[in-house]
Amino acid sequence: MSQTLWILTMEQESDDRDHSTILNEIKYLDTLCEHSDITKLSTCLDESIVAEEFGMNVAPKYMDADTLHEIIKALKEKIDKESNPVLFEELQDIQNKCLQAKDGKVRLSIVP
Repeated sequence: MSQTLWILTMEQESDDRDHSTILNEIKYLDTLCEHSDITKLSTCLDESIVAEEFGMNVAPKYMDADTLHEIIKALKEKIDKESNPVLFEELQDIQNKCLQAKDGKVRLSIVP
């Protein structure tokens, strides 16, 4: 079963972009976070949509868009854009959507 990652605001039910590379590289990104002394990206993941698929009721995990923006910004500074352009573009998309979040809350939802 292949999964992807969506960034959602409280008003959204879907995303216009697949962020599966981020999900596939989560261990690498968490390692970069550890070395940069910032919050691991994996702690920001929302599993509520996946839980629904298994009949479980898990509350959505929203977080402050500014906080996620800063985590993503720090990660982008550590990644070579030329050697990993897809990962960099996905991170950039999340960063842009954090800036556009009107209510200031977002979630990084794992989606089956």
